[in-house]
Amino acid sequence: DKPYRYANLEVHPHHPHLIVSVLENHTVDNPADITNYLALINTKSKTVSPLLTGADFYALPKFSPDGTRLAWNQWYHPDMPWGGQIFVADVIVSDDQESLSTSNAKHIAGEKGKVATGYPSWANNNTLLFTSDESGYSNPWKFDVARGKASPIFAQPIAQDFAEPMWSLSMFPYVVTDTAG
Repeated sequence: DKPYRYANLEVHPHHPHLIVSVLENHTVDNPADITNYLALINTKSKTVSPLLTGADFYALPKFSPDGTRLAWNQWYHPDMPWGGQIFVADVIVSDDQESLSTSNAKHIAGEKGKVATGYPSWANNNTLLFTSDESGYSNPWKFDVARGKASPIFAQPIAQDFAEPMWSLSMFPYVVTDTAG
């Protein structure tokens, strides 16, 4: 058995053999030596390769409905998810459609050690939803890709948490019911 653990598998909407996953590598099973990154899994070629590395933790990779963008959450020790940051990048599928890469990664919300963001999901190809505790409470926010701007959904923050800390990689505090538009 290989010492790899996978979570948050996200299938590309047009190339279902390409899957992005959180990968935790326990090759050296000492807590200080365990690495975490986003990996690309190709089910046709049966290969796994790193896609995004550098942060201490990754969670919730999400393709836009048209598959041209990837959003994800990342953070660094010791912040855990309380310093979670949301990023969005363009997705480039190789000419032979056997691989993909990202470019133009943009940090859209969250600040290490100060503002926690989490739970990214696409409302449509141009709008990413997520939670942010910038107001002191975890409220819903949105990022407009065309404008390159993140903003709260409510005109005034609500003194209530709309999400729990990200203790589980599969739980979501909300659901998008329509991706039209």
